[in-house]
Amino acid sequence: MSATAGAATQCEASPVPFQRQMSIVSWSLSKGFFPQEANVPCTTINVCLYMRSLPLKTDLESLFDSHLLRTRGYERMRSVPLGWRWRQVEVTVQDHFTEHTVQSADDLHKAIEALMDRPFDTSRPRWEVHLMAAADSSEGSSSCLLIRIDHSIADGLGILMLLHRCGFIKAENGQVLPLPDLIGIRRDTRAPSIDAADGDAHESEVTEAKEATEASEVSGDDSRWTKVEPLAPGLVTGRMKRTWVEWAMGVFQFSKAVVAALGDSMGRFDSDFYFNGSLDRRKNLKYGRRKLVTFPPLRLSYLKAVKSAVGGVSLTDVLLTILTGALRRCVTEMQDSKAKIGTSLGGRLGWVVDRYGSLVGDPLTQSEDGTTLLRSLTAMVLPRSLDEDVPADRVLRNGFVLVSTQLPIHIADPKDRLRQMAQTTARLKTRHQQMATYTLMATVGPVAPWWFTSKTCLDLFSRHSLVVSNVPGPKELCTFCDKPVHDVQVVYPNLVPQLMFVSYAGRLRTNFVIDPDLWPQHHQLGSFIVAEALELAKSVGVTQGHPLED
Repeated sequence: MSATAGAATQCEASPVPFQRQMSIVSWSLSKGFFPQEANVPCTTINVCLYMRSLPLKTDLESLFDSHLLRTRGYERMRSVPLGWRWRQVEVTVQDHFTEHTVQSADDLHKAIEALMDRPFDTSRPRWEVHLMAAADSSEGSSSCLLIRIDHSIADGLGILMLLHRCGFIKAENGQVLPLPDLIGIRRDTRAPSIDAADGDAHESEVTEAKEATEASEVSGDDSRWTKVEPLAPGLVTGRMKRTWVEWAMGVFQFSKAVVAALGDSMGRFDSDFYFNGSLDRRKNLKYGRRKLVTFPPLRLSYLKAVKSAVGGVSLTDVLLTILTGALRRCVTEMQDSKAKIGTSLGGRLGWVVDRYGSLVGDPLTQSEDGTTLLRSLTAMVLPRSLDEDVPADRVLRNGFVLVSTQLPIHIADPKDRLRQMAQTTARLKTRHQQMATYTLMATVGPVAPWWFTSKTCLDLFSRHSLVVSNVPGPKELCTFCDKPVHDVQVVYPNLVPQLMFVSYAGRLRTNFVIDPDLWPQHHQLGSFIVAEALELAKSVGVTQGHPLED
């Protein structure tokens, strides 16, 4: 097969079993990230590749065996966590592959939901592949190749790099493109690695990465602070000359960021919205039922037109503004429903609405201290290189941090909401939040007891209403093992609702993993997203085109 030939040069004899040091992020994820009483079943990234027809199971087993299990540098794929180290074990590749037959698109969706948070067998490496073949092979039916990889092995970008480096992902014409070309990154936008805790980064490399991050902040480029625009800044890798005043300001800004990072896990809770549960529930946060909600794919060109019409904002700001508007619609819709129920009871029982309102309040206008607060934990990518000559052992890694981001749900006008969102993200960039959060994790994590680390993570998540993340995808339609892929989703069940953006072939794929007990309107979320995109575009003067139609 061509995929085998394309990466044959990477295949070597199986290396001698060894133990490798984990980073603080990988270690925390391998232990579940949260205290055991939070009942989080797993920390698994689910990559869903939708195809008309699937590769043969035997072919996939052969490819994974030769490219991942026998290639030096990808030891995590044949290892299990043991304390702070990866320990290699014997692997039978067939044990990691399962075939399913689904009768309809609805059955396929339910099958993914059933598997997305299923715990792994901890005696084996934490990854598996599910081939979900449609029983009806007629045109319009869809099968899915579900690749489940534990988050402790790598983040979403690391998984994409792994599959690309092994020759699994190609352009539609069969050409194996360099990853920057495949996902549309400029040639001058590579960055050095920053994950010093991953075992083999050099001090100079970390220093250069810090300077590169600061350079991107000075230039106003915000693409590195969030996975929504993961890798687009022009970075300077040489040492920068600074005056003592500039150094002092840098230390001051970094110190502010450290204080802010600490406050995120010890400060206020978000305001009461029906979708984040009561305050008592959030103070005793536990994993519950999970539902996968997928949204209609939005045209990236339409979103970029909105961005260009405003000026001074990023695509990140546009996406978060649309999300916030959709959440505002959810709250407004729920309040209207309550009002209708109260009205139907008659005037004599009208006090029920007032009584209920006095207990819950209108979260769009007030909260306990008079200020509405809705925040997401937004994933920030740490600098890493996408060059083809990056060593294989630098591909599988967790290079991200989560930063608290306030969402202006109290602002009714979409354009004003976008401006406020841009101001919020600008403050995040100037606070050196990226390096401060990572430094706290890397210095405190290895010496703190697990109960403290996991409790801190729980406190951080319980004070926020959702997590927003993104995995960059190819800019054009691609093949996986020579089979065309027409749609992609990356699904991650989390302790709080998890929103995932995936860019692929000119469109933004989005899914939301929620607690259906708290989101009775989950079937309306997709239409709310589209409606908000249209309203935001209209408010900034974009009247041509549609977010869904080419």
